[in-house]
Parts: sequence; structure tokens; C-alpha cells
Amino acid sequence: MRARTLSLDATTYKGITVTVIGDGQRYKFITRDTEEWNGLAWTWPFDTKKGKETTAKLPFSEARPTKFARTVPFVTLDKTNLCTVQFTLSKFEFDGDLNPRFNGDGPFCIDIKKIALY
Repeated sequence: MRARTLSLDATTYKGITVTVIGDGQRYKFITRDTEEWNGLAWTWPFDTKKGKETTAKLPFSEARPTKFARTVPFVTLDKTNLCTVQFTLSKFEFDGDLNPRFNGDGPFCIDIKKIALY
């Protein structure tokens, strides 16, 4: 799920928090600092608890620059231009490693309650 209606300057913030009710799987939260549809993604994995509310604190300093789950070296997040938020359920963690909590054998569910800067 991706929303591209942002134009957010987050320079005075340390990161993002997401509050969800999940299904026990590991999801990725993604933001982007360019309008390119499949461009560089700033990615944080986070775990959910089945049927329980979870708040994940995602510091900008821990965002992984990726493109299709592969780490991209030597880039810096432009916090002056956050333009996308996205939640992804992926079979892959990073750089070919598998997501250890991925259950591809059935439905998935994540109820997004809140996305905020901190």
C-alpha cells in the first residue's frame, strides 16, 4: 500500500512512528524523497503482533536505502522532501535474505492506526 500525496519537510524530526494492528508478520515501512515511482526507498522492517496494537519507532538514522530490497550504498536521506509513505509485506528482508516472519501461504492483514513524526 502506497500513498504519494505528501510534501513533507521532516528536518526537525528524529524519525517516524507507526501504530498498527497486525497479523504477526514482519512488514516494511517505506518513505521516499523523490517522485520516481520505483526509485530509492528508505526502508525500516518492523514486526507485528497478531491481533494486537503495535507501535514501531523508526529513527531516520536507521532507515536503509534500498531499491527492490537491495541496499544502495553512498546515499543520504533528504528529509526536506518526504513524498511517499508505504507499507510492504515482502518475502525478502534485504540483499537476498528472506524475511524470517513471512507467511506466504495465506491472507495477510494490517490495520494502520497512525503514522506520525517524532
